[in-house]
Amino acid sequence: MRTFFKKPGCQLKARWHDTNGASLIEVLVSLFLLSIILLSFDASQLLALQKTKQIYLVNLAMNQLNAMEDQLRLLGRDDDAMQVTAWNKENERVLPHGQGVVMGQYPAFDINIFWGKQRAMLCTEDNIGESGCLRRHIIIAKNQAE
Repeated sequence: MRTFFKKPGCQLKARWHDTNGASLIEVLVSLFLLSIILLSFDASQLLALQKTKQIYLVNLAMNQLNAMEDQLRLLGRDDDAMQVTAWNKENERVLPHGQGVVMGQYPAFDINIFWGKQRAMLCTEDNIGESGCLRRHIIIAKNQAE
């Protein structure tokens, strides 16, 4: 705040008085700290979105594994090649670069499903994320197939 004082016999001079407000430096430091805090919130939101996408893809893959397991249990000894082909078309539709592999013969099967950049014919351990694979080994009991 600028105030003017007039002394007798003096010209009008401008003098600065102490103010109780914040200086420009204090305001800039406060804005800098606020921007860092807001950026950290943005980073945590981005991480949460990535984790949500990973969980969503794993959930889709588990649903696809369950569907193929149910089909194999229902088919029993019947030819399952057409079912695997249809299942893979569904995998490609619901998962990014989704692909499934069914190995084995009745009554024991190994079911593997891959998505994203994961490319292999055998999933040795479950690997989850935006790229990954899941595996399941099933043995069909004789009374389930009939």
